[in-house]
Amino acid sequence: MDDGNLPTTYVLERTLLRIAVFLLSCSMLCYEIVLTRLLSVVVSYHYVFAVVSVALLGLGFGGLIVHFLAGCAWYRSAGLSLPSLWMSLFSVSLIIATVAVISIARIPSLGHYILLYCLPSFGAFLFAGGFLADIFRRYPRQISALYGFDLLGAGAGCLAAVPLLSLVSLISAALLPSLAAATAALLLAFIAAPAVHRPLKKTHIAAAISFMVSLFFFGATLGGFLPISIPAGGNPDKEIHQSLAGSLKGSIVESRSSAFGQTDLVAYENYPDRMDMYIDGTAGTPMYRFGGDFSRPDSAVANLRQDFSGYLPLAALQPGEKDEALIIGPGGGRDILLARMAEVGRITAVEVNRAFVEIVKAFSSYNGGIYTSQPDITIAVEEGRNFLKRTARRFDIIYLSLPVTNTSRSREGYAITENFLLTTDAIGDYVDHLTDEGRLIVVTHGEIEATRLLGVTLAALSSRGLTAKEAMKQVALIGDDDYPVFILKKAPFKQQESSVLFQESLTGGHDPLSSFFPSIGAAIPMNGALVALAAGTAEFSDLVEKVEGLGYDISVVSDNNPFFFKFDRGLPGPVRSVFWTSVILLAMILFLPLALPRLFRRSERPSNKDASGRIFPLAIIFFLLGLAFMFLEMPFMQTFVLFLGHPVTAMAALLFSILTGTGIGSFISSRISDAKAGRLFIIAGSAAAAAIMISLLGLAPFFQRFLGHSFAFRLSLSILWLVALGSILGLLFPLAIRFAYLQGRSEIIPWLWSINGVSSVAGSSAAIMISIRYGFTETMLLGALLYLAAAAASLLLVRRSVQQ
Repeated sequence: MDDGNLPTTYVLERTLLRIAVFLLSCSMLCYEIVLTRLLSVVVSYHYVFAVVSVALLGLGFGGLIVHFLAGCAWYRSAGLSLPSLWMSLFSVSLIIATVAVISIARIPSLGHYILLYCLPSFGAFLFAGGFLADIFRRYPRQISALYGFDLLGAGAGCLAAVPLLSLVSLISAALLPSLAAATAALLLAFIAAPAVHRPLKKTHIAAAISFMVSLFFFGATLGGFLPISIPAGGNPDKEIHQSLAGSLKGSIVESRSSAFGQTDLVAYENYPDRMDMYIDGTAGTPMYRFGGDFSRPDSAVANLRQDFSGYLPLAALQPGEKDEALIIGPGGGRDILLARMAEVGRITAVEVNRAFVEIVKAFSSYNGGIYTSQPDITIAVEEGRNFLKRTARRFDIIYLSLPVTNTSRSREGYAITENFLLTTDAIGDYVDHLTDEGRLIVVTHGEIEATRLLGVTLAALSSRGLTAKEAMKQVALIGDDDYPVFILKKAPFKQQESSVLFQESLTGGHDPLSSFFPSIGAAIPMNGALVALAAGTAEFSDLVEKVEGLGYDISVVSDNNPFFFKFDRGLPGPVRSVFWTSVILLAMILFLPLALPRLFRRSERPSNKDASGRIFPLAIIFFLLGLAFMFLEMPFMQTFVLFLGHPVTAMAALLFSILTGTGIGSFISSRISDAKAGRLFIIAGSAAAAAIMISLLGLAPFFQRFLGHSFAFRLSLSILWLVALGSILGLLFPLAIRFAYLQGRSEIIPWLWSINGVSSVAGSSAAIMISIRYGFTETMLLGALLYLAAAAASLLLVRRSVQQ
């Protein structure tokens, strides 16, 4: 059983072992996605990345523990009873981690101690990493099949998470992976070698207990018998906290959970004319009491004309300038109310969060049926940029109001939905879809956001041949203490148009010194910095330097680095913390052979005198593979999501595709003989680099060619592309494990697994930092170079083997 080969007579054992690996990876990836959703509700989105990354460090540390345990005599005689124990512990620890996150969230004084959220999940993933490292060490000759089932399980977990989060509560979704892992523990316990009697009995008991505990918790929460719930508004940093704890006496009257997020509707005892909807407790969007008659709006709706700056640029439009409007992100419907009160004609509203649309429709008797019964108003549930790129229609108005949800939309917990809405490429798309006199209107969160949007716009128009001085003739800015309004006209503003805007802003009480209106004369006091830009006496770079002195980053962003809402200078603190933590841990792991050489001298092939000298080349290969994959995954996923729209469904399907592809590649590697394994690794590493380069060159025309087709067709093409790419990448890891076995170093496989796991975490944070600083293209290019470096390292190993 422990000689590196599964006996062919144990066909059932081999099959059940592979099923167990599949279930472990499925439950692990599913829980990772659910954990990201759970954390997005209780902590701010930029901390989600840190918590999930620290948890994933547990995978690497699990391999390290197995490496140390492998020297014990009882380990070698334990057979499959020890992997079963790992699985049982993983199952129970998922329950503990879930309950711990909820318990910490219930104590506001502990909410800022992010490390408390990290530790329980770290323990859970440590047991998962220990299981996989243990299995890979025991059966290196079966690595292609085992790793293939590992990847297929991971892909299935990604795919299952989306419907799971929509079908059951967030708590039940977090507990179901525990039940799947406990089922795998039972399988392993009952196929463990019968010769190991006492450990086997203990393993049976542990597996049975974990299964019963998991079944109880999942069943009790699913049936509503166990009152475990996410504390609403417990985090003072979340906007919903003030709504629930403030003087308006808010309470949640409707709540819907999905893979997109937790959507809550808050009604106010002391202000019945408005409700607020929140996604993961933040970025509230109002829904107003409305009788349905725009000629006689209710008082709260009518007051919007004076109280909300977003009405002013609509009211300034003349007949013939507002026949058709596109509203991106209407939320609770305020933007539609404003547009209709300003007598805008046909309205198309595109909302990415389906739950918002469903709730507004469900409360149609309260809001006047603005999503259900108002004429000439069409609601589409899609991502705004994707919708725009696929339509040939042109609009007099494209309107975005406060377009940010501040909640995580990616598996690693950093990317947010709105990243692609305000880039140079987005401005180009908006301009292309405006009528000749059409206007883009963006209600921003403050002066810094409006200033960055100005820089993005100037860069976009510069690419079309306009100087900053010329571009400023098409730009207006209405200053406001709360919500400045940015306006871009496709054609230069006429003096009369600017004068109307100026007069409307004065009537509305807006400060002209924080505003800008082109072509109305130097005698009007306006924002001095923008006046200088319009006069050609200053450059936007001067404004960037000035704002940087205040501690803000307003540099231009494009689709290649679409982090518009990152305003803090430098790299994000949580990302830097994860990177340096993982780098330090990785250095410690890499230098273990120097610190504890005795643990690295056991060779299963003593005749190979040079085996000990090949530890570090092997380590470098596993290190490079961990980095390279993460440098590819995050940029690829973000780029494809823009092409597909429907961000959550697309992200899950794409992760499923690339993981399934790597699983197929792993199975293919089993067809390669030992004699050809080294050469195939070199070819596969080079092919991976070439495939990435082809993708970099070919994706843009590929997207442009097929963007107009249906979502199903675009998704099918994307899946085929990623499965093909993944099948190349999937060859590398199992062949690297085969390297270690053929070099007589099976005993260090857990250590190599640890290096790969920790380097993956370092790679995810490094990929984000490089993407922010330079761009997705540069990150993927570096990933291609890392795959080439791994091929070069393997070439050195092959040559040294030939020389022996």
